[in-house]
Amino acid sequence: MKPCNKRLPALLVIAVVAVSLVGVASAQPRIVQVAPTAFGILNDTIAADTTATGERVDSSTVYELERGADAYYTLNGTIEHSGYHLTIVAEDGDGPRPKLVPGIISGGEASRCFRARGDLTLKGLYLTDVDQEGSIFSDKNIVRASGEGTRIVIDDCHFNGDHQSFIRLDSHHQSYYITNSTFSWSVDNGRGFDRRGNITDTLVVENCTFYNIISKVMREGGSGYVKYMKWDHCTFYNVGEEFMEFEQVGELIFTNNLVVNTGFLGECAFYEDPVAPLMEGIVPVVHEELDSLLTLEGKTQTIEFRNNNFYLDPAIVAAHAALTIGDSLVNAGGVVQRAVFDSLGLTLVDTSTMTREAITFTDAPILDTTLSIIKTVWEEYAGESDYQSPFDHGGVGGYGETGFGTMPFDFTYPTTTASYTAGDGNTPLGDLNWFPEFLAVEGREELVPEGFTLSQNYPNPFNPATMIRYELPHAADVELMVYNLLGKEVVRLKSGHQGAGSYEVQWDGHDASGNLLSSGVYFYRLKAEGFTQTRKMLFLR
Repeated sequence: MKPCNKRLPALLVIAVVAVSLVGVASAQPRIVQVAPTAFGILNDTIAADTTATGERVDSSTVYELERGADAYYTLNGTIEHSGYHLTIVAEDGDGPRPKLVPGIISGGEASRCFRARGDLTLKGLYLTDVDQEGSIFSDKNIVRASGEGTRIVIDDCHFNGDHQSFIRLDSHHQSYYITNSTFSWSVDNGRGFDRRGNITDTLVVENCTFYNIISKVMREGGSGYVKYMKWDHCTFYNVGEEFMEFEQVGELIFTNNLVVNTGFLGECAFYEDPVAPLMEGIVPVVHEELDSLLTLEGKTQTIEFRNNNFYLDPAIVAAHAALTIGDSLVNAGGVVQRAVFDSLGLTLVDTSTMTREAITFTDAPILDTTLSIIKTVWEEYAGESDYQSPFDHGGVGGYGETGFGTMPFDFTYPTTTASYTAGDGNTPLGDLNWFPEFLAVEGREELVPEGFTLSQNYPNPFNPATMIRYELPHAADVELMVYNLLGKEVVRLKSGHQGAGSYEVQWDGHDASGNLLSSGVYFYRLKAEGFTQTRKMLFLR
């Protein structure tokens, strides 16, 4: 099958498969199989999947794409959706991923892949902002999430090639669950995620690989905060400026990660501060706005930072020492804005779990290319990284060529290293997809709640306090209340809008007026959309 031609008509060849299980109360999702038959076929199939009155045929539909070397889904514009959950997955199997590529439309321009104003799930896909003619265009971000309270789920995907950031958060109270995926080649002022100062409910990234990113893996970009953030078993390689901006985080978990050659450019000239740490804001400096949030939820800011290997190749430090920098890179204070960091400057971190170990990957981007970027940025671009950085791409061809859409590198490393057993349960540090025999470790948490749940409080019976845990599969208005035996509400623990995720609320036996209640049986009830569940607990004074 040849790659789609932009001049072909959009033939809506759709096979709809309605599947149900005998003896099972809930039917399986409606599946729409989309074959790569024409330019814009995926856009047109999704847009046309409506009733005569313009409503979605089924808002829970799953759009299933073919695998294969020639499975090109060339887009005729951005896929935009609002008010329903858009789910796009690859068909079952282990063949090459379906490739979503921006097509050249009227005016000779292409558009980003997605603008999500509703929940979005992507699985098993290759996505790029490199258009079908091989250019990274100025319409930035493969996914721009613009809907407040939306949930974004990404699993087993490869994001490759973007002009600014792979995922941009454009609204508040969003939740992200990203697993088993790769993010590579973000150029100009390229980033992994750009939060743009928005308040984020949940950001969980597990078993992912990030490489060849010119700026940083995550940019805060404002005064917004994250309620819960977790990075676990990720591999980071070849990140140019800072590694991450954590800044205001209610709860941060950063565990079992492998971080190699990040911050290789040091701080570039367009930053005001000439000296900054490899990571910003990881220390628990509680801002007034964040402190108010945490007080309302009965939480304190917590950081769990352990079992990580941070390594910077000495050749990178030497390359900076050998640079010849002109007067244009001296700021108003007379300090050259250039630094390479081999220390984190962390506080409240168990340094005994930190590893500083050289890692030799089986096949990673060559170091000579990285050293060339350092020299080019500082000696030719005066410290500005805003150009299409010539990273080592591993020889993968362009659109329509052999190898397009495949993973060109191998980030396995020797089993004799200390990092190979330095993770929880003696697992390797970094993305476990490179060591798949460890992916089936028992006890790994389910990242995305499948439904509304209210768990039994713990401890129970309790004195002086207990924790109540609940889960939301998507954003919803939530009420969590405590009642006495007479059915009278004594305190409202939570009332308001929350994004998808798992939550814990502490109750210490006081009523809404601050009075300590007597010993006895109490009930707590969760209400969210049409869901209501009540459980019993025993308070002992």
